[in-house]
Amino acid sequence: LLNNWIKEKGRIHNALRRRIGDLSEDSYESYERCVQLITELSEDKLVTIEDMLLLCHLPGSTNPADVLYLHLRKYLLGMRHLPVVKLLATKEVDDMSTLFQKVEEKNTAEATAELLRAVYAAQLKPTFYKVNVHAALTQHEIKEFLKPAFDQARELQLQPNTECLSEI
Repeated sequence: LLNNWIKEKGRIHNALRRRIGDLSEDSYESYERCVQLITELSEDKLVTIEDMLLLCHLPGSTNPADVLYLHLRKYLLGMRHLPVVKLLATKEVDDMSTLFQKVEEKNTAEATAELLRAVYAAQLKPTFYKVNVHAALTQHEIKEFLKPAFDQARELQLQPNTECLSEI
């Protein structure tokens, strides 16, 4: 799942870099600022929503009515069904599906910029669970400990992979 997430972020990043390369011919000042933003994003620095809006308002092609956020919106909405998205969270958003829903409902650069910012800021929720097995550990405690792991596997529609230790 982590590799899939890295690939998806890389695709978004490459699309932004290509679009910014096209921009260099039009406005050096805008180009310079956009390159700085892409560098900050690649270094996992959190950029402001205003900066994301700047990227979203870039031309999507030579057609003046075509803006980048339309392409990003389409790509981001296509990502929402990937299993890894269910494991993403930011400090502000625990469930990314609300942002995907907002982008689907509102075809605006602002909604797309907010989701794009969250996608870049998102980190994977914990997916590994470890428990120290000892003689005092009860069946109820084991079930309670494994409940979040099984809930997460059910949400991802996966079969949980558990390893049980036979030694105490």
